[in-house]
Amino acid sequence: MKHDTWYVNTGKLPPDRILSVEYMEKPDVYVPYDFELHGRRQLEKNGLFCITASENNELNTDELNTPYLPGSICVICPHPDAPPAIIFRKPRGILVLSVNNGKKLQEEGSALS
Repeated sequence: MKHDTWYVNTGKLPPDRILSVEYMEKPDVYVPYDFELHGRRQLEKNGLFCITASENNELNTDELNTPYLPGSICVICPHPDAPPAIIFRKPRGILVLSVNNGKKLQEEGSALS
């Protein structure tokens, strides 16, 4: 089976080294991963709510060096007492902003480059 060849990498993996992402539809049947078909519902079950595909496309019409992939911009509230936050993810970084006041809560890498 294909997944018998998987291994765990605990280090950083440059995005240009990723050749493809596939979803296991049923045992030993893999299809190209599609965020709308395979990811959105799973993220929402876990409290991550992403902008729509059309909103993502509209954002990517701006002249960005690296476009946002589907599922890269989400709102999260990890528990009822936590302030809601917006997460912006790019291949080489992340930026997290508070929904309540717009303050930066976390930044790693070059999130907006």
